[in-house]
Amino acid sequence: MKKNHPVSSDQIPNYYRANRPGFYQWLGKYFLYILGWQVNGEIAGVKDGENLVVIVAPHTSNWDGALGLATIIGLDARISFIGKHTVFRFGLGWFLKSLGGIPVNIVRTFINISRPTTRAAAIFGAFVFSLYLLYDFNLLKKAGEIADLNNWNTAFTIAFTIYLDIINLLLEILEAMGD
Repeated sequence: MKKNHPVSSDQIPNYYRANRPGFYQWLGKYFLYILGWQVNGEIAGVKDGENLVVIVAPHTSNWDGALGLATIIGLDARISFIGKHTVFRFGLGWFLKSLGGIPVNIVRTFINISRPTTRAAAIFGAFVFSLYLLYDFNLLKKAGEIADLNNWNTAFTIAFTIYLDIINLLLEILEAMGD
């Protein structure tokens, strides 16, 4: 069994630390710990004032964002990141911006999209996330029947995925109803 190394703000130079409250750091570290993730290595050989660019791609699931945010918080790193503008809505917006998030709407920057087209895309998105919900609930049913998948890690993963599907579905419905 591999030993889980704790995530520590000592892994990054002082210059790149955000000095967030200790509770935030603990929460990020604990989230990574319960999922069995760790951060190996450190940023070394960088002088204060030098900028770094880190590109994280491709995204394989919605977990990438959650794990990335937990890493930023756990390391207490002062990092700016860009994300799709729809993620920055409601209460999540101020939280992500406080972590260094920058909302971006790339499509509308280059193309003027009419309201009916946006509404049609949102209705299609709501349909897609409804299908995701059906798939994830079916996965939940099957996981309960398979002994190897009937554990807390699987339950948490499926519950979190269903939660994200519901949030995305509601965002698409709100986009479809908007002016």
